[in-house]
Amino acid sequence: MEYLWLLLALFYAFTHASVTVIDKKILHHKNIDPLALSAIRCAVNAIISFIILAFFIKTPLSEITTIIIIISLLKFFAVLTYFYALKMGDVSKLIPYRDAIATILSFSLAFFILGEKITEIDIIGVIAIALGGYIVWTDGKIIIPKKSKGIALIGATAVFLSLHGITSKMAVLDTNPVVLSFFMYALIAVYFTATNMAINRDKLKETGTVILNDKKITALVLLVSTIAVVGVISLFYALSLETAAKVLPVAGTLPLFAAILGKKLLNEKHGKERIAGTILILLGIYLLYI
Repeated sequence: MEYLWLLLALFYAFTHASVTVIDKKILHHKNIDPLALSAIRCAVNAIISFIILAFFIKTPLSEITTIIIIISLLKFFAVLTYFYALKMGDVSKLIPYRDAIATILSFSLAFFILGEKITEIDIIGVIAIALGGYIVWTDGKIIIPKKSKGIALIGATAVFLSLHGITSKMAVLDTNPVVLSFFMYALIAVYFTATNMAINRDKLKETGTVILNDKKITALVLLVSTIAVVGVISLFYALSLETAAKVLPVAGTLPLFAAILGKKLLNEKHGKERIAGTILILLGIYLLYI
């Protein structure tokens, strides 16, 4: 199935958008701290990855390699800088830049670092996805970024995410995607737990108590962790089938699915600008596929 990579990359974008929406619902609880939630969620992600590995994949656990450690560190710093960026700036003014930068940078790094071949059509497709995603996030408004710690941190987030995608492409050549998922989440859980114990211990304990005592939130955490793990495994499989220059921009079409889910679950309005942005994203996907 020559289009399997496309389906897997789109599935990752859909699951990632779903995770964003569900995490918003979880964070609506006033006693749940974002940094503490990250440690707990990554730990649950690691457990779910291990269950999938034990029941469905016959590949034995390999040793932790240098590239797996690098992948986990890049993902950890991407999430960490993201949370601190949100504390310093308006999320609606930061996310459009994160996704646009990550889409274009991932594509560029696939060419310069991995030496993957790209065409003029590919370039147009990536630009269409980045521009379309920006339009969807901002409802067509041009937001001029002001020099701030928030915008600097969200730029760092985009860089870490891009490098994470490129490094993951290298890793899946030798490591089973499910094994990679397990080690990545297990290591990230360790990093976040250590961070919380150092600077956020009380919030970690409080957040854990809230999640354990509220069955609804417990169910949401289990649901979102399962979705996140399956999505990441799909991305890793997609990277094993196709070049990063094609997979990563398609995987970055989160705004398309976030807009759809936002309308369905959060009752967000869709104007003609968002429709135009969606059309651009779809055009970009088509150009990268052909």
